[in-house]
Amino acid sequence: MLNFLPYIFSVVILINLILSLVVLLQDPKDKINIFFGSISFGVVLWSIAILGFFSSGFKFLSPEIWLTLTHTAAAFIALFFLYFSLNFPSVLIKKKYVLALPMITFLVIVYFLFSTKLIIGDTFLQAYEIKQGYIFYGEYITFLFVLGYLALFLQYRKTKDVLQKTQLKYIFLGSLLSSFFATITDLVLPYIGIFQYTWLGPVFTLILVLSIAFAIIKHHLFNIKVIIAELMTFAIWTAVIAQAVMAETLNGKILGAVTFVFVIFIGLFLIKSVKKEVALREEIEQLAGRLKSVNRIMSHDIKNVLGKDKDMFGMLLDGSFGAVSDQARPFLEQAHDDTKKLIRSVIVILESGQDLVLKPEPFDFKEAVLEVVHDVESEAKTKGLSLTTNISEEGDYTFVGDRVQLVTHVLKNLVENAVNYTLAGGVTVGLSKKGNAILFSVKDTGIGISDEDKPNLFKEGGHGKDSLKVNVHSTGYGLFSVKKIVDAHGGKVWFDTATGKGTTFWVEMPRG
Repeated sequence: MLNFLPYIFSVVILINLILSLVVLLQDPKDKINIFFGSISFGVVLWSIAILGFFSSGFKFLSPEIWLTLTHTAAAFIALFFLYFSLNFPSVLIKKKYVLALPMITFLVIVYFLFSTKLIIGDTFLQAYEIKQGYIFYGEYITFLFVLGYLALFLQYRKTKDVLQKTQLKYIFLGSLLSSFFATITDLVLPYIGIFQYTWLGPVFTLILVLSIAFAIIKHHLFNIKVIIAELMTFAIWTAVIAQAVMAETLNGKILGAVTFVFVIFIGLFLIKSVKKEVALREEIEQLAGRLKSVNRIMSHDIKNVLGKDKDMFGMLLDGSFGAVSDQARPFLEQAHDDTKKLIRSVIVILESGQDLVLKPEPFDFKEAVLEVVHDVESEAKTKGLSLTTNISEEGDYTFVGDRVQLVTHVLKNLVENAVNYTLAGGVTVGLSKKGNAILFSVKDTGIGISDEDKPNLFKEGGHGKDSLKVNVHSTGYGLFSVKKIVDAHGGKVWFDTATGKGTTFWVEMPRG
């Protein structure tokens, strides 16, 4: 026998036992967990049977029985891989009589393996006879795996969940590699008389088990905190029971047994506490997601209503319903401007939760800055503020980026913010070049930003505590969008501030 086989199969068996135990403990009644545990059990049985067949130290069963168990375990793994594929992440077939057919066929094959020599015959020198039923046996296993692949493909097409699609990719790839190599070493090669590589079957099947486990752990089908807590608990239990067994005196054994019982209760309490914490966190995340979804739906509806109001105010100002008196016009203009601001705030909230898709094109950055200053100039004048520019005229300001996003949500946002949060004085918009980058700045003499508000300024919904006192239209999403868009262009944004003295925002955009 190959001397290294016991070590290899010890690792295979240990990995499968740990993974199956961890998964089953999440929910012993869940079908997915049961099917995964069954696959792991099949690999363990296959490994032990291979050891028994090749080893001279496993003489309590005959080589024929060990060989029969290896073929039984291989069919068992294929069967439960099919059941797993038909139920993860959703049930594809609900008719029980259809699901019973593979199991009935499996039981028939097991009967022929143990009661006849129609599939495998006599054993000799760690080899065995291939009989006429062996082809049917190989076709059965291959057919189950092919059906499993088809089920995984249908599951991938069916699900809309990105996480589940990723999990299915891992499982499909792992099962394909595992079954391909195991089929070569344990079905094809023995059929042509090459038996010395059959021990590789359980090792290759480990790829299947690990791919499913990786998909589970990596992508949070089960929470990693729970798994770590369980593994630590199992390790402590093992150490305590080992110490009790190895104790030389009766008092030592009794003390070890009492300690073991105590540690069991502590371990179960620890696992339960971690599971409770994880469940609570998941519930909070779900509620936060629902709240965000409701917020966006409401924002969308509000935007539609405000859009109609803006159009109505515009028609009134244009005289579509008759002449507007000089006394009423300023109020209509104010209402029209406020409605436009509210619409823009709602759009910022809506777009903050969407994936950012850039449409880069070359444009003149200086021209874009001057355009924004011109648009905001009347608003600054209305508040009695000065709005000046400090633009270096040297060189070319051509920039390749998403002009609409940069102008609407970065440049205009920062300049309008400066005007909105400045009660007296003015705003200076700067533009210069810094190496191969464009440096844009907005300096105001406004209220400044407190130390308390600084860490949250670029976070979603992170406006300052005093901002609403100065700007009732503040949503907390403007600067969040600024950073999101600047980061997407490979740039950076930061600020200098002093409470009560004003703030300067800087945006550095690399070119090329």
